[in-house]
Amino acid sequence: EVTGAQLKANGKWEVETTDKMGKKMVMKVDKLIIATGSNHTPKCAPTPGYTGDFVHSSDWRSAKQVEGKRVMVIGNGESAADIAADSGDLAESVVLWARRPI
Repeated sequence: EVTGAQLKANGKWEVETTDKMGKKMVMKVDKLIIATGSNHTPKCAPTPGYTGDFVHSSDWRSAKQVEGKRVMVIGNGESAADIAADSGDLAESVVLWARRPI
């Protein structure tokens, strides 16, 4: 468990951790990446007239879910790119839509 992180004057991060046995450790690292999964909760906006399926990336298991379907993958993160690429062989068609150019 990360219990603290501090950016030092030299541009390095000092990260404090505690393991399951209570042992504390301090690591000095060049980069700190926060990957907490803040987008893991599905949020699907109402779409009047749309009668198809919504599949959030947290519910994605395999391309079999979209076999023979026309698919639109919304987003341009790693999950969206992986899902679009995986779907290509089994879906009827795949469109990858992003708010900003990739």
